[in-house]
Amino acid sequence: MRGVLLHVPLEVATTPANGECLVDRWWAVHPEKGVAFYFVPFGYYRSEEPAPQCNPDEHTARALTKRLNPDHEVHQIPAVYMAHAVRAAREYKKATNP
Repeated sequence: MRGVLLHVPLEVATTPANGECLVDRWWAVHPEKGVAFYFVPFGYYRSEEPAPQCNPDEHTARALTKRLNPDHEVHQIPAVYMAHAVRAAREYKKATNP
């Protein structure tokens, strides 16, 4: 199994939560699903936490989003709280455990 894109609704991702907070970054955002994170739940390359699909440089974020996630937009978001993405990754892994 390869990785999947997880999404956290924008209003949830920007709600304060304990843990890591990424500030002033340019994010890949799906218009309906929310802020994007890449996650590999199983296999040799599995990850414990999802990888944020963001960059501090606008040009880089736009180029990567266009190439990797063409149905996403790029938005600068002042603060995104990783705890919400970690929770979404755990829920996804539990729901799809082979």
